[in-house]
Amino acid sequence: MTEFPMPSPKTTPPGSLEIELEMVGLSYAGTSEQGIHLADATGMPRVRIGKAFAVDSAGRHSEVAMVANEGRFYVRVSPTILAQATYTLAIDPLISPEFGMDEPVIVPRPGEHQIPAVAWNGTNWLVVWTEWNAVFDSPVDVVAARISREGGVLDPFGVLISKGEAPPAAPAVASNGKDYFVVWEHIDFVTASDIHGAHVTADGQVSDNEQVVISSSPGYQFRPSVAGGSEGYLVVWQGPGNGTDIYGTRVSNEGAVLHGCKLCKNSRWREGGRSSLQSL
Repeated sequence: MTEFPMPSPKTTPPGSLEIELEMVGLSYAGTSEQGIHLADATGMPRVRIGKAFAVDSAGRHSEVAMVANEGRFYVRVSPTILAQATYTLAIDPLISPEFGMDEPVIVPRPGEHQIPAVAWNGTNWLVVWTEWNAVFDSPVDVVAARISREGGVLDPFGVLISKGEAPPAAPAVASNGKDYFVVWEHIDFVTASDIHGAHVTADGQVSDNEQVVISSSPGYQFRPSVAGGSEGYLVVWQGPGNGTDIYGTRVSNEGAVLHGCKLCKNSRWREGGRSSLQSL
C-alpha cells in the first residue's frame, strides 16, 4: 500500500488524516518497492521506512499509506479506517536499518528454529520451519522464507504463516509449479488437533485472510504432508482414532478444500515418522 510519489498535500482525499514525520540527522535518499530510504551525511542509505499499520484499542490492524513528497514524509490514514476504529489509535510503521538501498542488516532470528521443510516452484525455494523461545510448552510460530536459485535469502525478515501454535506444529510445504501451500498441526481445545493450511504466492505473500481448515474432525490429527501439481494439492495426515489410519483431501490451487477421505486403515508407522507424499 506504500505510495510513491505522493501528490500535493492539497489533493489529499477529504476526511483523511495525514501525519508528517520529522527526521533529524538523515536525508531523503529515494524510494523503492520496499519503502522510503533515508541516508546519512555520506549519502549512504541507512534507514528504510516500509509498511505502516493503524492499530486501534480493539486490536485491529489496518495498513496505511507511507507517502513521500519532495523529501517530506507522511502517514496517510483513510476516512474508512478512521470511521471504523475503536479509539485510541496508534500508528506502527516498520522501520529497519540498512547498509545501502534495499540492503537490510540481517541478524539471527531469536529463539529455536526447528522442523524445516522445503519446496521448489521452478524459480525459488520456500523453506518453512517453526520458531519458539525455548520456554517449555511455549507456543511456536510457523515461519517461511523464499530462497533464490543462487541461494540468496529473498525474505530476510521471514514470512509469518501462523502465530502462537502449540508445539510441534510439524509444518510441511509443496508447490504447484507457481505458488506454494503450507500445512501444519493446529491445536483446537474443542476438536483436539486439526490440520490447517495456507496458500503462499510466488512473491512470498500469504494470500488467505484466514487459515484454511483442512480437517477439524474430532480427535487427534497429526503429521501432515502435502504434494503439489498443476491441478492443485493433495494433503495427507494420520489419525484420528488409534493414529494408524491415513486420511487425505485435495486442495485447489487457490487453497479451497475439495473433498477428503480415509486413504489407508491400520497402516504401519514408526514412532516419530510421518505420512509422506511425492509430487502429483
